[in-house]
Amino acid sequence: MEMLQKLNFPIYMGLALFDLYAWNYQIFLHYAEKPNPEMFENLRLYHYFYLTNWNFMLQIFFLSLAILDEISRLLNLPSGLQKLLGKSRAYIFSSLVFPGSALVVFTFWSIWAVDRELIFPKIMDTFFPAWLNHVLHTFILIPLAIEILLPKTDNFIKFKSAAPTLLFYSGIYQVLYFLIYLRDGVWLYPVYKVLNIPQIFLFNLLQMFLILGFQYLGISLQNTKMKKTEVGRKKVK
Repeated sequence: MEMLQKLNFPIYMGLALFDLYAWNYQIFLHYAEKPNPEMFENLRLYHYFYLTNWNFMLQIFFLSLAILDEISRLLNLPSGLQKLLGKSRAYIFSSLVFPGSALVVFTFWSIWAVDRELIFPKIMDTFFPAWLNHVLHTFILIPLAIEILLPKTDNFIKFKSAAPTLLFYSGIYQVLYFLIYLRDGVWLYPVYKVLNIPQIFLFNLLQMFLILGFQYLGISLQNTKMKKTEVGRKKVK
């Protein structure tokens, strides 16, 4: 754990730089030059409305925040700034980053295992490299594992204070997602094309329960460190 704490800053810095490169690479993919023009035009037009991309942008923001938090400690900046960055880092991670990334990984690879055409059609392999796919849908677990394994003595988050933020975030996304279909007749994810209305309702309800469940799991894992902190303080006394 001590080694991870020392390597935390350079690992996050490396991940942030690589993620920014991947994001830039994804933005400048030449969709129009590929087969199935309609499909790739939708990818270009609605790039910022995919949950995968929302989550990836959120993770880049979190990594940037974590890096600033580490720098504030290394440089021994004013305690008020350190506390603000520490609290923000903990809240963003527990309320949005952990549950959002866990949901993206779980949902994407679960649907892929059933039928990849429902989530990431094979034709996308002609222009979307495998490494970029894994950056967006697999490697996002790395910051989650690191943050969970890092020692923690303060800024513990309660589920009841984090859940409303997650529900608001998820609700905004769902509204925008369905507005795109109602306005333009486009389902961003192919799985919705094979579901009827009751199944779509159940699918989205399941997604909501899953993301809340992942949030509860992440907060519970973080808060197990609270007991260790209390035991350590008693020993010092």
